[in-house]
Amino acid sequence: PGAGEGLGVPGDPTRRECLVLERVRPANLDEVEHIIDAMPLTVDRLSTTTAEPRFLTATLGALQLVAGHFGSAIHTYGAAEADRALVAFQMEPARGHWNGETMRVGSAWCYPPGAEHEGVGQHPVTFAAISLPGDQLARLAGDGPASRSQMSVHAGPAVHGLRRVVTDLAGISGRMQVGDSRLADAGRELGGYLTECLALCEPRGHMYAPTARHIVDQCIEASSVLGPRPSSVDLEEITRVSDRRIRAAFNEVFGIPVSLFFRMRALHGAHRDLSRTDRRQTSVTDVALRWGFWHFGRFSGQYKQLFGQTPSETLRQ
Repeated sequence: PGAGEGLGVPGDPTRRECLVLERVRPANLDEVEHIIDAMPLTVDRLSTTTAEPRFLTATLGALQLVAGHFGSAIHTYGAAEADRALVAFQMEPARGHWNGETMRVGSAWCYPPGAEHEGVGQHPVTFAAISLPGDQLARLAGDGPASRSQMSVHAGPAVHGLRRVVTDLAGISGRMQVGDSRLADAGRELGGYLTECLALCEPRGHMYAPTARHIVDQCIEASSVLGPRPSSVDLEEITRVSDRRIRAAFNEVFGIPVSLFFRMRALHGAHRDLSRTDRRQTSVTDVALRWGFWHFGRFSGQYKQLFGQTPSETLRQ
């Protein structure tokens, strides 16, 4: 930590503020869901690989920066807070998408207050996200697309500048002492590149979804009728889409088979129920059945492989 001048974005009065940097290593992905103040997330893993999430947080006046690595292929979804906006970008190449837009290292995604978010990383994703108050977004974006109530995307040199500043801040966080001028420069650069991104964003809120994404959405919607773990035959019948096209769509969007997607989704749903419910009000059997698991021994084994503990242990905690 150290002190610098002018760490606010351009247009803010020059002032002395404290740059607070902190390295965070959550014990599991459950603890990640509120790490970005502006965007509470629901995080589902798409593989049984042990996740080792790690993050760096930085507070620069009204801006909050979170840079991190999830440590696993993931599916995230949620919505921006009503009073804060978010600008997110990749730090390293990874296969996946945000709101239907293919992840590209040279792009930044802007989510205004209240905007819905969905992301899929088919491999571990290293990312950064900057949150800022909604009124500050309006000042910086002016009448541009980023000021509207839909997601927008910017691609250009400013994104590379943001990545360089985040890399610099990660280096600063490993040092015992940092000069005021270094911190002030980092704050000015961050604000400048952020302003450029927001001013030049292009709207993407009404783009047509790719065919694979549309098929996946149909199947997920159908699961609300068919149950949390629908069979391929049932999905084919209710969506009028062939089993082959359904399998291809899930592999394209999530990188995993359709049956594994719904099993992982159901395991995470069961985990949240067991974590948030008083054990006097439910049982492991009730939760397992609710999420479509009829073989309780198999459910317990799959659950432990994913979360490192049995369903009964989660419920007791």
